[in-house]
Amino acid sequence: GMKAAMTIGAPHESTEADTTDFGGDSRPQTAWLETRLREEMRHSAEKDIQIQNMQELLAKLETRIGSLEGSLQSQKPGANTAWEDERLAANQPSLLEKSREISKLQQQLAEELGRRKAAQYAVI
Repeated sequence: GMKAAMTIGAPHESTEADTTDFGGDSRPQTAWLETRLREEMRHSAEKDIQIQNMQELLAKLETRIGSLEGSLQSQKPGANTAWEDERLAANQPSLLEKSREISKLQQQLAEELGRRKAAQYAVI
C-alpha cells in the first residue's frame, strides 16, 4: 500500500517544482508579456472607442434611412412629390452604400476584437 501512495504523490510534487522553476526563469519574459498585454489592452480600448463611434454612426444612419423611407411612404400625391421622390431616390443609394460600408466595417471590427481576445488569452 505504501508504494501506491508514493507514486500518487510523486507527479504532484514534480509539477509543483516545475511551476516554481518556470516562475524563476521567466521573470524577464513575464515582464515583457505584461508590457505587451498592457499595450494590447490600450490598443483594444482605442478600438472599443472606434467601435462605439461606428455603432452610434450606424444608429444615426439607420434612423435617417428610416425617416427617409417613412417620408417616402407617407407622401400624399401633390405638386412637389415628384421632386421629393427624385431627391429621396437620389439620396437612397448613397445611404444604402453607407450602411453596407458600415456593416463591412463592423465585420472587420468584430474580427479584430476576436483576434484581440485570442491574443490576450494567449498572453495570459
